Amino acid sequence: MTVAGAVSAARLRALGADELADLLLDPESGSLSPTLAGAWARPLGLGTPAAELDAGRSAEDLKAMARAAGLKVGTRKAEVLAGVVAAFSDPEKVRAVAAGLPKQTQEVLRRIAEGEEVHEYGYFSARYSTPRSAVEHAIAAGLVVRADWDSGLRMCAEVALALRPDYTAPFDYAEPVLARTEVAVQTVADSGLAAAGGFVRLAAALLDHCGRTKVATLKAGGIGTREIAKLVKAVRCTDAEVRLTLAVTHAAGLLALDGGQAAPTGAYDQWLAADPADRHAALAAAWWTLPTVPAAGDSAWNPAEPDVTSGYPLRRAMMTLATDAAAAEGALPDGTTQTIAAIADDAAVAATVTWRFPLLAGPPASATTRAAACWREAQLLGAVAAGAATDLGLALMSGADPAAALCGLESARGTARLQADLTAVVAGTPSAALSELLDSCADLETRGAASIWRFSPASIRRALDAGGSEQSLREQLAAVADGGLPQPLDYLIGDVARRHGTVRAQPVACCLRSDDTALLAEIAAERRLRTLGLRLLAPTVLASDQSVEQTLNALRAAGYAPVAETADGVTVLEHAEPRRAPTKNTTARTAKVVGISDARPSRTSVPAPRRAPVPSAPAEPTLIARKLLATPDFVLAAPGPTFRTISSHARNLTAAEARILAHAVDSRLPVTIDYVNRQGGASSRTIENIQLAGGSALLAWCRLREAERWFNLDRILAAEPAND
Repeated sequence: MTVAGAVSAARLRALGADELADLLLDPESGSLSPTLAGAWARPLGLGTPAAELDAGRSAEDLKAMARAAGLKVGTRKAEVLAGVVAAFSDPEKVRAVAAGLPKQTQEVLRRIAEGEEVHEYGYFSARYSTPRSAVEHAIAAGLVVRADWDSGLRMCAEVALALRPDYTAPFDYAEPVLARTEVAVQTVADSGLAAAGGFVRLAAALLDHCGRTKVATLKAGGIGTREIAKLVKAVRCTDAEVRLTLAVTHAAGLLALDGGQAAPTGAYDQWLAADPADRHAALAAAWWTLPTVPAAGDSAWNPAEPDVTSGYPLRRAMMTLATDAAAAEGALPDGTTQTIAAIADDAAVAATVTWRFPLLAGPPASATTRAAACWREAQLLGAVAAGAATDLGLALMSGADPAAALCGLESARGTARLQADLTAVVAGTPSAALSELLDSCADLETRGAASIWRFSPASIRRALDAGGSEQSLREQLAAVADGGLPQPLDYLIGDVARRHGTVRAQPVACCLRSDDTALLAEIAAERRLRTLGLRLLAPTVLASDQSVEQTLNALRAAGYAPVAETADGVTVLEHAEPRRAPTKNTTARTAKVVGISDARPSRTSVPAPRRAPVPSAPAEPTLIARKLLATPDFVLAAPGPTFRTISSHARNLTAAEARILAHAVDSRLPVTIDYVNRQGGASSRTIENIQLAGGSALLAWCRLREAERWFNLDRILAAEPAND
């Protein structure tokens, strides 16, 4: 039986598989989760079947594999493929082919069959090359193939099973023990509401930070490691909590990644003005349908990056265990004195989920970690508390309105306790107006069940700089204060307000100074100089909004005679240097201009004695040779990206040799290299049509081998221009 693509939820329910459909299908599209769909293509991780893995290979490659296995097949590709698949389906035949390979190759095949990742970075073709290394022998025999253009090697399922005759599917028949303990119902409810309120405050803090500070996004989308670390420090939480909050707010439409940065959307303001119960209901609904498990990712976050598991089925399976715990004594009882059997060990939850639903949490190596991260997400949002499902968790499971289950969540607080130590304490979730007021005049120190702001001279000055006044600030703080405005805070506001604005700064491009105060007053009143923006700073100082050159030109055009000076009062001499054309051989013309005739010497002049030319000394041969050797055959281009890549990987080359090799790559020129292969054999190769592949290797035509070859940069010992 094969399961492909999207499976109809209605069909499964018609078969009486309601619970299966809820666990395995996406609630909106009805598609099978990616992890489950992938499990059918590669059962138990053994690999792709031979018929599928080898179907993309050329007929010549298949014939080479058939010859290596000692097969007699036809000439058509379909016949050759059928013969190769039949041979690989015979375990004895596969083991016989493997037994005829070198011991090192057999060891490599064993490692690949057991699931270890093995890579081959060199270029090898069974049709054109003779196998030398252990991996090349395995490729030539057809028992492994290169994974497309990647360096990884793949083995078909039939070969993996043949090389592991004692293989059995990993399965532990004993279900992990899920211990339970008695917990008061009220404890579950209170803990869940406390967690829900904390997550609302965390989301508000992160969105507020993104709205005030630029949070850069990656070119591929999402937020990188460096920005995640900054957010962790800014909102005082873990990186897993930051990734979860980013994913939830983005899915809820409160955060957008646009223009190279993450910023709140217009819906954020409406969300912030809503009651905490409605705020968290929107976040919980978005979390319930997330396709990923953000808390289980690495330090970066990208909403478009596919996950190895589908978050919704895993989340529902996890909540099923929590719901079973809550219903251990039947329906949830009313009252605060009754108890329920809650899950006692969080680690046992992850182990039980991966045992019951082995495909939901992704690859077995990380399944338990992902399941534990999903359970932690449920605790952070208040869907699970004290080991049992809360009212919010039950509402998400049943499809009810989450806001109704959060009616016990405390409303936003509009008042704060202003204390004599210059702090403001808000128990619970502060309202949007209260947070905005306290953020404007105080610095946030602690955020949690109680948020604490601290007043300081700098924070009060910040509020006054934003346009507030001493009186308005006192009135606004007194209106939200439980118990009135404390005296130290009142004194602090008055002291900062008295000193605020005593020194003022204005933009000035240049200043005019003169001891003649009447003249400066006349210039300031001159209508023709209005474009300069002149204003009198002092009786002898006039400020201008224009540059010194523009101000001088305008004053001179208006009939004044100003001079320029440096910042230390030294007069600037405005002396224009005469312009001259470049000097040429004009000796004769110059002589005529100054009255000197060079037509013939005068009779009274004494001609200079004639001298025989002095023969030059013969050039030293050694000097000529050195000059020729120092002259390059061609001029190398300036170092570019290719040079930087080669110099960082080709550690055996000098800077000059790295430039020669980079120039050959960029200019498509031949170059001669000294190369050492994996066996330690050294040779001199002249290569051409060079391509830089992967940043650490070259793919080029080798004249020595008359074929394309891969050359690792760290094995190149020297490089020089080719002689041709």
